[in-house]
Amino acid sequence: MEDVAPQAAIGLRRPGLVPVSIIGAEDEDFENELETHSEERNSQFQSLEQVKQRPAHLMALLHHVALQFEPGPLLCCLHADMLCSLGPKEAKKAFVDFYHSF
Repeated sequence: MEDVAPQAAIGLRRPGLVPVSIIGAEDEDFENELETHSEERNSQFQSLEQVKQRPAHLMALLHHVALQFEPGPLLCCLHADMLCSLGPKEAKKAFVDFYHSF
């Protein structure tokens, strides 16, 4: 504190100095990320039905969800969809696994 001029210590402006911006470069990047880009709006990941039709996209989504979020709800939804596509006997057998998993 000894190295600072008395005027700077109490917050007075000194002529010839550029005021410091409170918003840093990181904040500006964050504001740009909030804007929706056209490729994000037209993304293949906007609808779970579209994603389920493409196995590579589904694996990418599962990988992202498993790393970033709690994957249980998505896995439960996908497992339930799989059960709906099975026959009655197969569904009864698979439901036991579903029940114990979720």
